[in-house]
Parts: sequence; structure tokens; C-alpha cells
Amino acid sequence: MNDFESRESHALNRSVARCVAALLFLLATAVLTTTSSAETESDSRPTAPARVTERTLYGETISCGQPARGRIFWGPLVGYRFDGDELATHVAVGLNGELSLPHFGLLDLTLEPTVGQVGSEIDGGIGAYLKVPRVRMGVDYNFREHEPRLKLSAHFSVRRSGLLRQGDRIRIDYIPATQTVQLGLLLKMPWHRYRRTRPVDTHAPTPRPRFARARTIKPDAVPPPEIPAELIARIDESMEWIELLTTPSVVMGSIDSKGARRELDRLTGRLRAHLGKKGHSLPEEDVAYHDGLVLAFTVIAGGKADAGAALARVARNVLLEELLLPFDRHLGRRKRSSLLNGLMENARGEFSERLERDIRRTDDERRAAAGLFEHLLDNVERAAKAAKKRWRDSRLVWLPLIYGLSPTERDTQSELNAIISSITGREFAHANRVRYLLNDQFYSAFKKMILDTEYYHVLVIHDFRDRSSDKQPDLLGWEIALDGYLDAFIAAIEEIDREERDVLPEFMIFLDQHYYELNESRRIISFLERMFDPGKIELEDMRLEVKAHAHHERLRGAIARSPIFGVKGDAELRRLFKVHVNITHPHDPTFTDDWLMRDHRKMAFHDVFEEDPSLGEAIYAGLGVGEAYVGPHWDDRSLMVQGDDLVRIKTAARELFLSQGYSESEVPYYLRAGEFSSQHVARVDALRAEGWNASVLSVMNDTGYGRKEATVLKAAIYSLMPAGSLLLTPDSLWASDFWAGMMAGAALRGCHVFAIAPAAKFAPSGARLTLELIHDTLGAMMLMAERLRDEIEAVGGSLRVGLYTYDDDVCNVRDRIGAYLSGVAQPTYPRHGLRFSLDAMKRLETEREQLASEYDGPVHLAKPADRDLPRLHMKAQFFATDSALDVMNRPEWTDVLLAYLDTRRRETSERSERGGGITRSVLEALRLPQSGGDGVMTFATVGSHNQDRRSMFLDGEALVAIAGHDALITLIDFTFMMGEATWPQDLTELARHYPPKSGFWRRMARWLRDLI
Repeated sequence: MNDFESRESHALNRSVARCVAALLFLLATAVLTTTSSAETESDSRPTAPARVTERTLYGETISCGQPARGRIFWGPLVGYRFDGDELATHVAVGLNGELSLPHFGLLDLTLEPTVGQVGSEIDGGIGAYLKVPRVRMGVDYNFREHEPRLKLSAHFSVRRSGLLRQGDRIRIDYIPATQTVQLGLLLKMPWHRYRRTRPVDTHAPTPRPRFARARTIKPDAVPPPEIPAELIARIDESMEWIELLTTPSVVMGSIDSKGARRELDRLTGRLRAHLGKKGHSLPEEDVAYHDGLVLAFTVIAGGKADAGAALARVARNVLLEELLLPFDRHLGRRKRSSLLNGLMENARGEFSERLERDIRRTDDERRAAAGLFEHLLDNVERAAKAAKKRWRDSRLVWLPLIYGLSPTERDTQSELNAIISSITGREFAHANRVRYLLNDQFYSAFKKMILDTEYYHVLVIHDFRDRSSDKQPDLLGWEIALDGYLDAFIAAIEEIDREERDVLPEFMIFLDQHYYELNESRRIISFLERMFDPGKIELEDMRLEVKAHAHHERLRGAIARSPIFGVKGDAELRRLFKVHVNITHPHDPTFTDDWLMRDHRKMAFHDVFEEDPSLGEAIYAGLGVGEAYVGPHWDDRSLMVQGDDLVRIKTAARELFLSQGYSESEVPYYLRAGEFSSQHVARVDALRAEGWNASVLSVMNDTGYGRKEATVLKAAIYSLMPAGSLLLTPDSLWASDFWAGMMAGAALRGCHVFAIAPAAKFAPSGARLTLELIHDTLGAMMLMAERLRDEIEAVGGSLRVGLYTYDDDVCNVRDRIGAYLSGVAQPTYPRHGLRFSLDAMKRLETEREQLASEYDGPVHLAKPADRDLPRLHMKAQFFATDSALDVMNRPEWTDVLLAYLDTRRRETSERSERGGGITRSVLEALRLPQSGGDGVMTFATVGSHNQDRRSMFLDGEALVAIAGHDALITLIDFTFMMGEATWPQDLTELARHYPPKSGFWRRMARWLRDLI
């Protein structure tokens, strides 16, 4: 090597060393500054007062705010310029601006200056790049060489939330002209706090081992040899078929695909061959399994029947508590094999421990019992593998709960309530009042709730409209903003000045970014967020603009006249008079799997405090805020709740806030968990004595990969309602093959199942893929019901598909009576469908005649200019045993029906009178006891959860269940709905209501079914 080459080599080595050191220094600086910045910001937040009475007018509430349209980032780059054989190192600082669809991050523009070194010379430039969708392509102008160059840059994350868990990404840049390749990082600026808004883990958590293996009793044999082989075989067979028949596949595509039809033929042939054998229906398999379990443990106990039954009960309880409930609690979530393995290990340990505590058992009995229990665990594992193979998705594996519950342990309302509470992890609350709201009533109740707020109000919504479908300002959205939020502040100022209240109300809105961007909500949300000083108010509707100006002037005038607020500065007033906006789940490029996951919940509540369960109220709904959700053509339901269940909705709002990357110390004051008073139990008892007796359970699905409590609640009800029960499941998006399979399983158990979906012209979403999937799902259910008709009827069950085709004003009481009377008289109406008694039907005829002269029809909040067909958007469902439905045959039910109709007539006749809803008062004539008798079980659910895979897997959802007699307030509404529906008799009749089938659309729908 000559001197020149030696010097060049040493220089290159020094340059490489300097660049590597600089890169390490920059990485360390990024981590430390980002972390310290987050800690500093968190620590500097003001702490909230300890008690509500200490809340001042000056407290600051932290909120997510609205997403920025641009982001600044920086990062080091190290690479090589091959045409000059030189090392290239740079530091880049970029400004990223979103051009379109910011919630997807598909298209944006980046301006990026760079400075660094190429070889031994200083180098720099500025580039402009367009991203479509993950690769940036653009032009980089080099200052040293004075020429533009094409540059490509790929950005990606090696793990969720970034390599450093700070939203960082790796980038690879390539300049073809100079053959320069560089590797680098994209980092947040040191002063910008990174908030992680999605969970890092995409799977259900693996349970921790609770027992040492050494403590687990080792069985001598699996199963014990003393148990007759034929008895073991019968138990095995029953467990296998219980699993298959609980959630059979309905074979999507079977209505138009020859291959799928052959698969359906094989499945139904296998089912018919088994079910046709004596003693092998699903109810009989249920009995055979539990009887066999008792007999097997009786053999182990030396022939002592009582001892065998006791051992079987212990085995069932351990299976239920340690394996079935913890596993099924994760329905809708991805599962690793370690989840089932860990739960099985805990079940072994728990069973061994219970055997050890039983001093009556000999060591031989313990080992034999452990062997049989191990065999049961093997069967459960096989069932889980069979379900995963059938559904091809770990998220859809559901282990039958009846493995751990004998028939006598699930045949009362209280037992079913307890099971549902156990699997969801949320107990039913029993001191509540409920009101069932139909259609437009939601808005009157919602606006009244805003105006009644004394301390705080929270809205979690998927849609807050600024513009209507014709691109004009949405009158209803702006009415809520002006006559709701703004007027509430004006009234509060005047009441504070009169010393009638102490604090201003605090309003919070949580709105998912996907819907915020999709529905162009920024203008109206900005008005709410900057209510005191919103800037220039310009609306396309002149009358609405004048109204907005007038309301704003009233607010400024009330502030100016106030001796308390008139002396405050503008900065403080801006902080006080605003709605705290939280646009949640903003696009994060380090969570590429989550870009289609949304918070779909629709709920609102105010003034909920742990100290007093009688305070506050909540609404669970299926509607958004906007004109699109009201009028004669939008059929929807909501439920208003008061009582001791409301703490859960407050908890859900707090968890939503925390999920957006905040700490406990930053939780808004009113969302913080309070202490239950020492008189809480006494207060609950007093409320029940006053008639607050509704049993209520509210559950949530987290957005994305979190908990899916609402999904689990529905599955538990579907799979546990006993034979003879009615399951009525209307939905706007009936598109889940799994739920369809559960409906078929319920029918094979002896239930009467009625699934109702909108015909194509009555569907809220007219997208071809959506309609294709609904048509496919309904058709698959119909084929399943047709192929297994004899087997379903043999156990007393039925399975029917109905179509929503009601084509009149959805709020018109008179027209809905007429539609019901006409529909129930049709020969196609289901034999086991909901029916009024003959006396009640006669009264309905009389009532319709009276309404023809006394009822002018409904008054709507908004009415479209052009007549449209109604849209079924409700997500409410009803479940009842045949004993519970006996109330419809009582003479007093006619009085209940008339009370219901009178309430509906009054609340639809004048806008000012609406918002009351259907309450338990309509049931007064029945004089129902607080709890039902044997076999009397009733549930109703209301919320945002659809019958599709998206609601099961991806979206945030809210669902509230009423258990017991209070659920009957929904029964008349569901009865009318069944009468108004069309009940197709075959696939040809079903096909008339949907677009023509197409192989292309079917394949696309199947491919995208998780996202539709």
C-alpha cells in the first residue's frame, strides 16, 4: 500500500468512526430527550382537587385535541455513495403534510432539508417527496453539486410503536443518479411528546402459572382403566358433538358456489347421520355428557353415587372457572397456543389442590380422578383445535360453556346472570331505571342531558356532522352545538351569578379520527373547541349563520355582564368556555395493522359519581349526531340508564382517555375514579325500594386488539338460552358467518331463532360488497335451516330469516299498527313468532281506527326533501324463554299494549313532548314480581355492536344488557318489527331483494369480510 492509499484508508476509517459515533450519540439523545420530554410534560400538569366540592372555575382539563395537519421529524442517515466510493452521512429534518385521507396516511407531501458529509466534503440539500402509500418518491436538490436528483425513500417499522417504542421508524433512501444508499431513522422532535394510542401486543395475554408442577397430582392412567371404555367413549363423543353443534359452520357461498354447496352437503349429511341416531340430538348429548361424567366419577369413588356426583361437580367447576370462562373471555381476539396451555395447566393445579383438600379421598382415588380430569382436558384441547380448523381463525374459537355447567346450573335468570357476569368480568348492577328510546327520541334526550349537566358531560360518538348529505350545514349537528352546548354555558353563567350553582359544566367529546375525517367534522368541532372565540363564523346556510352569530353574542354578553367572569382575561375565558375535544386513534405509521380499526361506540353520560348511584344518566345508542340519523326514514333504538351501573361507562371513558397515551395523573378531573361512600349499599337498597329494580350490565369492545366484552356477552346469551327460548336478532349488517353458526346451534338446541336484516333497498349501506355479504350470510342460514329442518323440529326449534321491508314513516304509530296486522296475517309469518292475543289484536284494530281521526302523524326533527325508503340501523336484540313470553297471553297484556301505544302517540305528536321513552310504567297492569319464576328468563340488548366480523374483531363497541322483567319494555316494539318483516320461503324469494349474485363480488366479499 503506497502513502496516498494509506492516508486515504486512515481518513476513511476516521470518517466511518466519526459517523458511527455520531449516529450512536443521536440515537441516545433521541431516546433520552423524548423520554424526559414526556416525563416533564406529565409532571408539570396541574393536579386536580381531591373532592368535587373543591373543584374551582380555574382547573385545566387535558384533552387530545384535534389532529395536526403536519408533523416535524428528524433523523440520522448513514450509507454509501457507490459512484464515488465514499461514505455518506446526513442528518435530515422534515416537515410532513397530509394531502388526503390523513386517517389512513396514504398520501402526503414532505419537505426535507439535509446536512452532512460525503467523503471528506460537507454536503447538503433539500428535497420534496410524495408518499404513495408507503414509498416516498421525489426530487432532492443538492447544494454542493447544484443539481436535482430523483430520490426514493421507504419508511417502515420493525415492531409496533417503533424500535425505540417512541413512534420511530427505519428508513432506506436511494438516489439512482449517484447510486447512494442510506439507512436511517425517523424520530419525533425532542420537544414533541409521543403518545402511543394502540396496544403493543396483538394477542390475548397468556395466563401466569399459579401452581408448581410438583404439586399437581400425577395420574396413573389417562383415562383410569377401571372406568368402562364404552363410558369414556360416550363422554368423548358427547364433548365432540357438543362443540360442533354449538357453533356449526353455515358454509358461506353455498347459495351460488358449487364447491361450497358440496361442502355444505358433506357437513349437513354428517350432522343428519349423527342427529338421526336415537339419543344424539344436542340436548341429549348435553345430558349424556353430564350423566356420563357423574357415572365415571362414581366408579372412581367406589360406586358411591353421592361421592361421584360431588367429584363431577368439582371437575365441572374447575373446567368452568379455570379454563372455559378465561378462554372464552377472549372471543374475538387473536390467541397464542400458550393461552390454552397455560389455562389447562392452571386447571390441573386447581383440581389437584381441591382433591388434596378433600380428606375423604384415598390416594388411589385422587390419582384416578386426576386421570379422568386430564382426559377431559385433552377433549377440550381437541375441541379447541377442531373449532380453529373449522373457522380458520383463532379469534372465532368458542369452547362450549355447558362443558362446565349442568342443565340445572343454567336454568334460572339469576344463574344465567351470574354466568354472564363471570365471563365478561362485569357483574350485573341491580339498582337501575331504564328508558327505551325509539328513533328521534335520542336527540331530545341527548340535548336535554347536555342542558341538565351540572358538573360534566361526556360524549363518545362515531359521527358528529358538520355537513349534511347535500353538503349544506347539518342543521341537527349545529342545533346540538348551539342550542345544546352553547346554551348550557349561557344558562350556567346566569345560575352562577344568581348563586344557584358553583361551577361551570365541563363537556368532553371523544370522536375517532376515521369518522372525524370521513365526515368532515373539523369545522363544527373547531367551533365547539373554541367556543369563546371561534373566529369568523361562515356557514352556507344564511339563517343558520345568523343563528350561530346570535348565540355567540348571547354567550359573550352573558360573560360580559357576569361579575365573576366579566373580569377575567380572554386567555382564561378561552380555557373555560370550550368543549374539550379528543380526536382519538390518530393515524400512527408504526401501527400498520390498525389502520382500519375504529371506535364505533355511541354513548353519552353526565354527572356520574361513585358517591351517589342516583346521580347522572347515560344513553347507549346506535346513532350519530346529524340529520342523517333522524326523520321518517331512519329506524334505530337507544337506551337511557340511571343507577349503579353508570360507574362502568365512566370507567370506559377513563380507559379510552388512558389508551391514547396519557398517564393516570393526566386523567380529566371528573373521569377519575372516586371512592364509594360507606353508605353505598344502603343507598342502593333505598333505590331498589323506590322502584329502581332493573338489572343492567354495560360492556365494551376495545378498539383494535383489546378486550371484546360485548362480543363475549352476545355469544354467552346465544349459546346458553335454553330450549324453547326465542332469540330475535335484527341488525343492519347481518354479515357474520360465526353468528349465523351460533344461530343454527341455538335452533339445534331447541330455540326459536329469528334473524332480521334489511333488504337491499332498506339497508343503511348500499355498497355492493356489503349487500353481497348480507345476502350470502342470510342464504347460508336458510340453506342450513332447510337441510336440517327435521332435526331442528325434532327438538322443538326453528330458524327463520326475515327481511326488513317496512316502507312508511318509521315513527308513525298508526302505520306501524297497520303493517303489523297485515304482516302477522300472512301465511309466511313464522309459526313460533311473537304474536298478540286475539283480544289484543281486536284492540289494535280499534286503536288504528281511532288514530285515523285523532292522530295527525309524527313531527320530525328533520325531514328530507325527497321521499326515501326507511333504513334499518338498529342493533337491539331480544331474548326470552317460553315461560317469560306467557305474559303476552295474560288479559292484562292488552292494557300494557294500550299504555305503550299512548306513550308512542304522545311522544311522536309534538317535538316538545318527546324524549320520555318506554319505561317499566307501561307494565304496571301486569304487577310483575321483582324476580321471575322457574324458567322465566328475559334479556334485551341495545348498543352499537353489529352482527358482522368487524364489530367482533376490530372496532370499539358499546353494548348494554337488561336482564329480567325490565327487558319486557322492548317486547312490543320487537313484536311489531316481526309483523312488519317479510319472511322469504326460499332462496329465490330472498334473491329478489338483493342484487344479482356474482362470483366476482362473492369472492371479494369473502376476502374482505373481516373489514366489511
